[in-house]
Amino acid sequence: MTNTLNAVYTPPKCDLFYLEPVQVHVFFRHGDRSPSPLNSVTLDANLWASRLQEPFPQMLDRTKYKLQTHPWGQLTKKGKEQALGLGQWLQKTYLDVLKISAENLPSSIQFRSTDYERTHMTGWYVLNGLLGSSEAAGRIPVIMRDKKDETLADNGYYSRVTELVKESMDLALKPVQQPDGTFRPSETSILFEKVKAGLGAFLGLPPDMTFSWLLVILVVDAFECGVKHGDPLPESVALEDLLAVKAAMGNHLMTAFKGKMHMRLGMGRLMREIVESMTQCIARSCDGVPSLHLYSGHDATIMPLSANLGAPVKEWPEYCSNIIIELLKSADLPEQYFVRVLYNGAEVRLTRFSSPSQESKTLLTFEEFLEQISHTSITEEEFQSICSETADSDFYEDLRRVHIDQTHS
Repeated sequence: MTNTLNAVYTPPKCDLFYLEPVQVHVFFRHGDRSPSPLNSVTLDANLWASRLQEPFPQMLDRTKYKLQTHPWGQLTKKGKEQALGLGQWLQKTYLDVLKISAENLPSSIQFRSTDYERTHMTGWYVLNGLLGSSEAAGRIPVIMRDKKDETLADNGYYSRVTELVKESMDLALKPVQQPDGTFRPSETSILFEKVKAGLGAFLGLPPDMTFSWLLVILVVDAFECGVKHGDPLPESVALEDLLAVKAAMGNHLMTAFKGKMHMRLGMGRLMREIVESMTQCIARSCDGVPSLHLYSGHDATIMPLSANLGAPVKEWPEYCSNIIIELLKSADLPEQYFVRVLYNGAEVRLTRFSSPSQESKTLLTFEEFLEQISHTSITEEEFQSICSETADSDFYEDLRRVHIDQTHS
């Protein structure tokens, strides 16, 4: 995986013509955070509280954010530095070419965040790094939508994704039939049993206690958060096994996100919004519309978005991982616009939904991009019609609820 902060930006080209960005959309995961709360694991609340980044003065009233128990799920000081670094990379890469200056703030930048404190804070520090001061960052208002209008991450209708992940994981844990008719444990099952045994020994759980794979995932997250801060792992647990479990979960989650219906429900409205913004920019020759759009979200923003674009990520996105969508043009081709996608600073090849057997491309004409997006975008009316038949839910709460149901079954 390319580290964004070390990535060398490659200017886009079309044949012999150099292209310049005229509008850029940057989607990023929040920075390093403290673990999610787990009743099953004793975490040092005081230690984690000491690692948290203090809120900045311009934060919204606490009631505007999703309720979380202090100090869990919050941005750390390390996360602040990651966000500043991303902002500085964006400054070096785009500030001059997009002609962003103190004179055209705040109209040249639009900033959106999900309703988590850690995403708002991450976006704030990205703006600090981008613009060079908290004063300049403070001139950019945050757009934070209600749950029913959210398009950056869980919008209340991801319940089927959770079910698909559960079905996929359960299938992966089933014994595998061999040619002679006998069965052997699957590789995933062997891995999970090994990790369960190590975690069970650390937690002091009875060997016969039901220990769901979802509990394993949540505990793995808690330990990985600590590892990033130099905390030792229990002797009964190996880091490579924890990372293997996370990779397995990521694969199953990406499989669920790549289902066409979930591509449309999860990120379809967002894709339509991106196209509308680009279309407006082209129609007005990029005059009077934001040239830089920042979106502060989650791993559950990056993963489905990558699938919708035709370049699904192959690894779980790290903190501050990002997807950049560039609208490009050349002075030599005044009527022609192009689109390029970068992941962590490196351009990616997009698989065409209309012809997946064709060679993937790193540069699409705007018309090709419109055709690509048409396969997964969705209108507000279509979204509401489909979702009126779907139970309301919360993606992260669904994951925890499945874990609780399994533990008490």
